[in-house]
Amino acid sequence: MTHVPTHLSLIWIVAGAFALELLIAYPDRVFKLIGHPVSWMGALIAKFDRTVNSGGTRAMADFVWGMMLIRLAGFAIVLSTWALSAGLTFLPFGWVLELALIASLLAARSLCDHVKAVATALADKGLEAGRETVSLIVGRNIDQLDEPAIARAAVESLAESSSDGVVAPLFWARLGLPTDEADWTRIEASFLKLNLPLNFKGDHHG
Repeated sequence: MTHVPTHLSLIWIVAGAFALELLIAYPDRVFKLIGHPVSWMGALIAKFDRTVNSGGTRAMADFVWGMMLIRLAGFAIVLSTWALSAGLTFLPFGWVLELALIASLLAARSLCDHVKAVATALADKGLEAGRETVSLIVGRNIDQLDEPAIARAAVESLAESSSDGVVAPLFWARLGLPTDEADWTRIEASFLKLNLPLNFKGDHHG
């Protein structure tokens, strides 16, 4: 059976991908072996940052480079994944690979696990453990956070990350566009974290 681009088939593929991610998330062994699309993009951003970031001495050039890189990166991913998605139609079980690809871009289980870890650390090990755990999912300074602030930070991170870790991948996949096109949202978010439209600098890559 090949990939069948009908609405019914697509619904079941997306539903299956969501269920798969809820069951196993993104396996640690796979991440250690090949990384993840987001970590690949983070490495690419870091490379661009080291290569063309002037540190604010050439503000206009940084602005132009930033906008060009955002668009070129998005175009490259859309083009390559469109070709991949089309290629899967020629494989006997291409829909299984498509399901796995969509699942790899979802992060519902991972988000849930990370936020639960913060709650568990606070309850079982206290304030310092809570701060250390929440630091894994937020970019703010956590040294002065008390328990309510740690809880708020975790929930805010969950809400923000749900956009590009759950909603965007499901939205694009449901439309039947190339599965990895959801990473366009991730690219936009990652580059904006670097303040690329302003000065192409930052310290969070991925």
